[in-house]
Amino acid sequence: MFFYLNYCQAFYNIQTHHLPEALNYLQQAESINRQCQHSYFFLMIEYLYACYYTESKEYTKALNIFDTILSHTQTAGSYKSLLILQERAQLLALMGKNEEACQAYESLNTLKDSLDATNYIRQINTLHALYQIDKNELDNLNRQKIILYWSWLTISCIVIKALEEAYRMLTAKDHPVDRISVLSQLISVTKEKKDNQRLLKYIQEQENILHKHIAENPSLKEGFTDAYLFNELFYSYYYLNINAPEQTYPHLIKSKEYLNKNTYFTYRILYFDTLAQYNRAIGKYQQALNYIDTTLTMLKKNFPNDYAEQLLEKARIWKQVGQNEKAILFYEQALSLKDSVTTVLSNTQMKQIKKRYNIEKNELEQEKRNNRTQLLYLVFIFVILILLFIFMARLFMIRKALKHSEYEIRKAMEAVRQTNEMKNRFLSKMSYNIRTPLNNVVGFSQLIACEPNIDKETRQEYTNIIHQSSEKLMKLVNDVLDLSRLEAQMMKFQVQDYDVIELCKEVCYMARVQNEQTGINVDFSTEIDSPIIIHTDTRRLTLALLSALVYPQEHRQERNIRFILSREGDVLHFQINNSPLADPSFVSQETIIRHDINLLLLQHFGGNYFINQKTPENPEIVFIYPIGSESE
Repeated sequence: MFFYLNYCQAFYNIQTHHLPEALNYLQQAESINRQCQHSYFFLMIEYLYACYYTESKEYTKALNIFDTILSHTQTAGSYKSLLILQERAQLLALMGKNEEACQAYESLNTLKDSLDATNYIRQINTLHALYQIDKNELDNLNRQKIILYWSWLTISCIVIKALEEAYRMLTAKDHPVDRISVLSQLISVTKEKKDNQRLLKYIQEQENILHKHIAENPSLKEGFTDAYLFNELFYSYYYLNINAPEQTYPHLIKSKEYLNKNTYFTYRILYFDTLAQYNRAIGKYQQALNYIDTTLTMLKKNFPNDYAEQLLEKARIWKQVGQNEKAILFYEQALSLKDSVTTVLSNTQMKQIKKRYNIEKNELEQEKRNNRTQLLYLVFIFVILILLFIFMARLFMIRKALKHSEYEIRKAMEAVRQTNEMKNRFLSKMSYNIRTPLNNVVGFSQLIACEPNIDKETRQEYTNIIHQSSEKLMKLVNDVLDLSRLEAQMMKFQVQDYDVIELCKEVCYMARVQNEQTGINVDFSTEIDSPIIIHTDTRRLTLALLSALVYPQEHRQERNIRFILSREGDVLHFQINNSPLADPSFVSQETIIRHDINLLLLQHFGGNYFINQKTPENPEIVFIYPIGSESE
């Protein structure tokens, strides 16, 4: 509160030229701001100090303060920066630094164009949101926006890309007038952006289209005079852009040939503007000024924005010839005119949109009243339709529920059928192989129990038979249970990381222990020379490999088994040649179950298991296991 009181007092005293009092209030406001350290208050105080030093004719101090303020505000690109730039330009003029003042006015003009364009776009978008402008109106406003601001530095690559995309969509079969229209806009935009490479490309392309079209339709040549004039003028602009004025003159001569009383007004303006820029480029500044005066006369009444741009061109010429005082006058006139044009444009657009909004609002109210009347006639029909819809929806829901119930019943029946099939398979696998050892256990147990006079050797023999049958029965039951769990995906694994070579060596050792009395010799070999870690259930994988290295039944016969471990990419191959498990002479329910268990186990870990009968020697069993696999 006290800050604003002192600030207002200081501002008032500066305006009324009471400088000592103004300085006193400024110092008090500065003292208050030191306590709160508010950056915005700091800039306000600095601005008043600059005004104070300007009034007291201490221009250097004022200029330094304006530069300090600009360093804080210019990055934001706001109208505050515009105000400071204008004050700074005027201050440079007061100091007699006219050349620097002209440069400041150029910067001011560039920033103002950018801010006005941005503000215009924001205003259109705001009005669109507030007054719900329809799409056609918004497109119309956007077209006006492009026409009004296309010569400013706010043109972005998006505009060029959009026009290039539009031109790309036009094929050679499309009418030349459409292609020339798009090319003309591309030429205008690339000229303002000084994209000389694209400018020349589009001018030449338009020239080729014109020549080809006129060659096919000679009678239309007079109707395309303005198009030829446009092309020659922009050839001139191109050579002026690349600082080659000597190549500009022939195109200006051709332009004059196409100029007549029916020439489009804008092209006449462009013609004189080109002459002005050409004479400026060759150093004939007075003639350039004369041509600019011609364009000013033509633009003054109806084209204030273009009039302001020509004033800026005139200011730049005066600056170029060293007449900075005259240049400053034209800079100030141009910027003042631009301010008024922007204000008038914004107000006009606002009034037009509000007027249209009010008209549309009245029409909307009338339409609402008509709709309300019609709605009364439709209510009854609507209610009937709603009731009918409810009835149909209810009927649909009942039918849907019946279908769902039927589906659930069929699903349950299928589950029962699959369960019965699994039960039958389970019973068929257990039938014979379980019954035989079970009969041995029961029969010999009864003999031992019923015959008390059995000698010790016979009793021991019966006991051994019971023990062997029990182990066989237990193994078979465990295999069947494992198979059932694997088929139902209910098996629990204890996975760990383990070196596969060590695993194979342990399996071979266990096989040698079990094969001491059976005559099987296991020869293990591998070309892998470094450890390979796999993620697996080592106990179950060991049992699977071991099952292929021993006789599945009691048997004694010399047999040589070759066990080879190899690697192909990310896959391990366990090849067991001449395995008893693959021998057709040992086929039984037990071996079938063991094959199924091995297959399901390997498939669970992402591998495979099969018997290769096409080997040149004996059949072999192949275990395939991926490196780094994990159980789910």
